[in-house]
Amino acid sequence: KSTMTSPSPNAVNHTNRGQLVQLPPNRVWRTYSGGKVLDEISGITPAKDSHFPEDWIASTTEAINPGRESISEGISEAVIGDQSMPFDKLLATDYDYFLGAAHIAQHGPQAGKLIKFLDSSTRLHFQCHPTADFSKKHLNSNHGKFEAYHILAIRDDQPAPYIYLGFQSPPTPAELKQMILDQDMERLESCFEKIPIKVGETYVVPGGIPHAIGAGVLMIEIMEPSDWAARIEFERDGFVIPKQARFLGRDIDFALSIFNHTAIPVETVRKQYQCTEREQEAVGTYAERTTLIDEDQTSCFKIHKIDAHRSFELKNERPWVGIVTNGACQVKTEAGSLSLQKYDKFFCPYGLRQLFVEVEDAVEILQCS
Repeated sequence: KSTMTSPSPNAVNHTNRGQLVQLPPNRVWRTYSGGKVLDEISGITPAKDSHFPEDWIASTTEAINPGRESISEGISEAVIGDQSMPFDKLLATDYDYFLGAAHIAQHGPQAGKLIKFLDSSTRLHFQCHPTADFSKKHLNSNHGKFEAYHILAIRDDQPAPYIYLGFQSPPTPAELKQMILDQDMERLESCFEKIPIKVGETYVVPGGIPHAIGAGVLMIEIMEPSDWAARIEFERDGFVIPKQARFLGRDIDFALSIFNHTAIPVETVRKQYQCTEREQEAVGTYAERTTLIDEDQTSCFKIHKIDAHRSFELKNERPWVGIVTNGACQVKTEAGSLSLQKYDKFFCPYGLRQLFVEVEDAVEILQCS
């Protein structure tokens, strides 16, 4: 392992340019439990579920955790060559090199998205996120929380994994308010139907759509760079969410104004919110890139999947985050090489124009930009 130094925030060693940025684990506290699989991935023993069920990847977003305001969490650490520093500080050393003009024009000098590993051991709280328009009008923010899920694995003790996505039997606003005040989760749950999920599937969750993730799911979650959530279920696994963390710091009526009460049948979820793989393109001779999410679903981010069974060359046109979801490879750049295993994460700067990926058997890389 390299010996890390702590540089000034305004300098990156010239010899470290032209390399991929490694992204070590960045576990973040949440109100629900999980994380055992993330422990296993990191080699932590004994692996166990806790209130650290998420790993925030290439994050320039701070977590909002009432009661933990004195703890700074959410910003990723970044390792480039023999240096290590917070990811936002690394970007600030040279926005043009790391992000490029087109990215800065669209998102400003920041990552522009938030990517996570999410590993649930319990069903998550019923919740809803604001749209970007709502956030601009009411939250003094340019970002809502449009998000997407890419399913990586299911725990062996969960034979019927699922998510909840939209009301299939929507309550009236008055009925929903009373359910929340009474914390009548049985009645609230009856407003949804379970959406069965499988490994490899991808879903989008626009702002305003009520939802919850079932137990035993490991996924990549990608979203607008915010931590906004209206949580309408106050207790899970014995932990009670503080009042200030329930309704975005406001009251119940403010939170309820976020919700979309339109009925969304399961077949509509499959047609409109489950993403089908499309637009395959060759990447060299031995790899292909498949589109999972692009402008058809959102302007916030894109997700592509690269599958290769032999070594290939990859030309770069934008900054992106890579996550190895199967297999292994070695990535060679103009200034070095990096060996990557399953579930390793990295950031590819805009200024790194060309990569050569050596593959012995096969590799699958999720490309988030």
